[in-house]
Amino acid sequence: MAVPEALKQYPPEKGMEIKEISGYYYVYKYSAKKLSSGKCGKSSGQCIGKIVEGKGFIPNKSYTADEQFASVDEITVLEYGQYGLIYTVAAPVLKKLEQYFKADVASQIFSYATLIYANGFIHVDQVNAFYKQSWLSLKNKNLGISMGRTAIGTLLDDLARKGNRVHNYEQSMIADCITANAKIAIDGHRFRSMSDENDFAETGYKFKELKADQIHHYVEQSVKKLHDNISSIYDVLTMARFMKINLIKNKWHLCNTRKKDLERLKVMGFEPTPVVA
Repeated sequence: MAVPEALKQYPPEKGMEIKEISGYYYVYKYSAKKLSSGKCGKSSGQCIGKIVEGKGFIPNKSYTADEQFASVDEITVLEYGQYGLIYTVAAPVLKKLEQYFKADVASQIFSYATLIYANGFIHVDQVNAFYKQSWLSLKNKNLGISMGRTAIGTLLDDLARKGNRVHNYEQSMIADCITANAKIAIDGHRFRSMSDENDFAETGYKFKELKADQIHHYVEQSVKKLHDNISSIYDVLTMARFMKINLIKNKWHLCNTRKKDLERLKVMGFEPTPVVA
């Protein structure tokens, strides 16, 4: 059966053909090939969707994942304020990690810690979703960091079993504290939990007692710069959480801001810019 002329307009690009099968019209990719006779022919490829009269081309899920549709389905709004604030004021933590771990691993550790600090407990299955929706994924884009369940599991396992880098990092932290006569922030975990229901993403008992970890120390110090004795860390993170970035004409623009909030964040050492890199 010949394909109706009205349907031939629907295939989304060249190199595609419509096939009628049992009264339904399917779109296939095809490529040119040389036949054994020496003449040119074509080789049919995968089915990428179907054509429904009155509705047009309906792609398969596998085809919508192709580059042609990537720009349509990409994330155009990212969580920014709370992550930008933590990343900026706690930058010394990342800098210290980079002295003992490769850049991508250091950023993976720091990003994971930032996600947990900003959101509280996150199950290991949820980490990647939080990460993809955050400005951290944009910041680390060139590092190729993965935050999926397997990647996080491997990271935590490596930290537990490949102890030399961890030991050197810990000794450096202790030495810095002794030199500065400072306090050491402690988290209660000693060994990683292998339970999916109670994984290592949960903070240890010492966190509840001391209310402190390395990132918390820097955020706390930045909040104290406000000198108002009213705003808590929770208040500040909630305020920052409203700030998003939108992708407009291939540039990320800051939105959902108030002048007084920007002024307070500037005092704390974090100054968001209208166009965020």
